[in-house]
Amino acid sequence: MMPRELTGRHVLLITLAAFGTIIGVNVLMAVKAVGTFPGLEVKNSYVASQQFDRDRAAQQALATRFGSQSAVSLQLLTQAKPDIPVILVDTGYLFADTYRYADDLVERFGLNLHVMRPQLGSSWMEARVGKLWENGLDGLQRYNQLHKVEPMQRGLRDLDVHCWFAGLRRMQSPSRAATNILELRDNRWKLH
Repeated sequence: MMPRELTGRHVLLITLAAFGTIIGVNVLMAVKAVGTFPGLEVKNSYVASQQFDRDRAAQQALATRFGSQSAVSLQLLTQAKPDIPVILVDTGYLFADTYRYADDLVERFGLNLHVMRPQLGSSWMEARVGKLWENGLDGLQRYNQLHKVEPMQRGLRDLDVHCWFAGLRRMQSPSRAATNILELRDNRWKLH
């Protein structure tokens, strides 16, 4: 019977592959090394056919929102690579508890935290264009682009990241249900 969830062994093997420490192993072989699990198959034939380039994956980062489950990935990855850059996109709308939790985990794990913010602060943005998320789907998409996507892309670019751990959970929404565990996006490896 196939397990429904990845075990620590599977996470470790995927992490090692993503760090490029398994020399000469391509992405498809790394996926096969942990077996076939729901959502683990690499559906994109381009990604599956690419060699996992150790040099290309040399600079990694971990993205986090410091949600309730983030401590696990932060601890696992900082044990494997203590200086890994940890990127937090601060939209200007995080809860006070999120900032306190982030401070606690930064201290506990000695995180190499990089906080990325939108180019305009949330108050200034609201003064100019209002609360974008209240303007339907187009407004929400514009908000996400300005407050989440652009700061993350800037952080990945500024840190010269070639492989990042995004931590998207497929169970969060129907739109994420078909997300591959490993994908090549914007010329960067992205591990969910």
